[in-house]
This record gives sequence, C-alpha cells and structure tokens, in this order.
Amino acid sequence: MPAAAGIGPPAVLNTCAAPTPTGVQCTIGTPISSSSSSPSTTPPSTCRVTYTTQSQWATGFLARVTVHNDGTAPVHGWAVRFTFPGDQRITKLWNGTHDQSGAAVTVTHVGWNQLIPPSGSTWFGMYGASTASQPPPTTFTLNNAPCTA
Repeated sequence: MPAAAGIGPPAVLNTCAAPTPTGVQCTIGTPISSSSSSPSTTPPSTCRVTYTTQSQWATGFLARVTVHNDGTAPVHGWAVRFTFPGDQRITKLWNGTHDQSGAAVTVTHVGWNQLIPPSGSTWFGMYGASTASQPPPTTFTLNNAPCTA
C-alpha cells in the first residue's frame, strides 16, 4: 500500500565536498524539512591558480600558470581546466599535455610533476596565438573542483 502524502521517513540531504585524490567526503542523512531550502554555501577551495601573461604581442602571447595545492592532502595526478575568454589557442605547452576544443582547455600532468604536495605547487607554460584581444582566463578547476584565481 503506498504511503499517504507527508507520511513516511523524512527526506534527507546528502552533501558532498569537492573530489579529492582519495575520494569524495559526504555528509549523509541530514533531514530536510519541507520549509527549508538547500544550502547554497560551497566548501572552501583547496586550490589556487595564478595565470601570468609574461609577454604579449599582436598575434600571440607567452603565459605561465601556477597551480597551488592549499589543501592538507597531496594531489596525485592532476588536470586543470579553463576557458579562454578570447580566441586564444595554445601553440606550444611545456610541463604538461593539453587538449583544446574551441576555447575550452584541459592541461594534465606529465610524469615528473604529477604530485602536488600540500602547500606546494606546480606550473606549466604556454605559447599561444590569437587574432583578437588576449584577456586571461578567470575560472579554473583542478580535477573538476573549483579553484580560486
């Protein structure tokens, strides 16, 4: 027999933090009252990305991207994702490998820099081409978790 409306166990809220190298931490079973709304706060970021344009000319640029691990656990293997706001395309990248589809870019580690220790950082550099303005990207993720820029 189906339960009547409003009768039965309360709905629960399962909240999860951003993925980490060791998995995802979740809080399971927080009751949700019918008059409450989902929390809108996000956990603090454990990564920070610094994008520095080192040189720029009419048809290209040279940039360095530093990825900081501000968390307490090491990051084993990493992928940084960002989107160029202009028509930039990477022509050469070092200290990583890259894949670019339109403005969307993914840069992944190479063998010698796959580990970012707690309070540590790694970096990659790039040459790029552009036919228009070259504003830097402003939003980054590390292994799909948002980073501060």
